Amino acid sequence: MVLHQRGKRLAKCPLAGHSEFVPGRPELSEAWNISAKWLRYFGLHGRREAVISAAVDGPCKVAELADSRESCMVVGTDHGRIVRLRQHLAGEPELVPASVLWNVLGKEVEKQSKWPAIWATSALHSLHGVCLALRDEHRNLYAFDMVTRRMLGRWRLPHHPGRTWNALAGGATHVFITSQDEVGSAPQLWRFSLPNVVAHLFQTRGQARPRGLEARA
Repeated sequence: MVLHQRGKRLAKCPLAGHSEFVPGRPELSEAWNISAKWLRYFGLHGRREAVISAAVDGPCKVAELADSRESCMVVGTDHGRIVRLRQHLAGEPELVPASVLWNVLGKEVEKQSKWPAIWATSALHSLHGVCLALRDEHRNLYAFDMVTRRMLGRWRLPHHPGRTWNALAGGATHVFITSQDEVGSAPQLWRFSLPNVVAHLFQTRGQARPRGLEARA
């Protein structure tokens, strides 16, 4: 899945080796517009909220994005909101909001004269109904249960002077987070055991056994 046109469109692009890829056959990408009607304006100059990150929930199949009954897609905005999207009920190639996972900062943001990076949700990962997000200038890892729409917790990431956490992915037992230096080079990949509350949720859903929070480079 590719988020492009400055967060206005989402495209499915099959790759070689994927179960949907057939050698010798031209692959037609599927694409959806992301509705802009729910995006807010901020500030005196009317700066519009933008979608800056996207993730597909683990158990969902990409084909289910075209089903108006499913809400497999999760997006983050530069206003700090995290929203689940679904296909438009009319069957149009458009994704519209299904529910909001994170919206509590909205009133506080409107009071700010300048837009701080601390609100942005620019790194998302979704798996087994749990959404993981890097927030607070990428200093903290948040976990949301997309089934109950509640926050499971927040965990402070290790501080390394001159480095920034910038992307994440994960599985049933660990989450992997990358970091880079101030000029965007010297990348590192770190492995963290899933926080206990997240691992316990996976256990109840038949995914994994509980673990503590550990980190390894």
